[in-house]
Amino acid sequence: QPDRALAVFQAMQRHGVMPNAITYSALINATERSDQPQKSLEVFDQMMLQGVLPELSTYNSLIRACAKCKMPEKAMQIYKTMQKQGLTPSMVTNR
Repeated sequence: QPDRALAVFQAMQRHGVMPNAITYSALINATERSDQPQKSLEVFDQMMLQGVLPELSTYNSLIRACAKCKMPEKAMQIYKTMQKQGLTPSMVTNR
């Protein structure tokens, strides 16, 4: 239920609760697995603007979202960003 996840996310922010990497990752994963993979990329942009560092699972979801949106260049950019952050790709990343 990505719409519900988005609503909770927005309500948290309205109440002054700042999202962390886990919150962003859950939202990115929910939107990627739904019919809203483009929304995952928008949430990622917001995450980066807030200075929150993504986790490996976040990058995996983003790369899947790029595949669904037929954006291989963006997927490669995200992959390289992940490596620059010092994260090692997993078997899930390389599928």
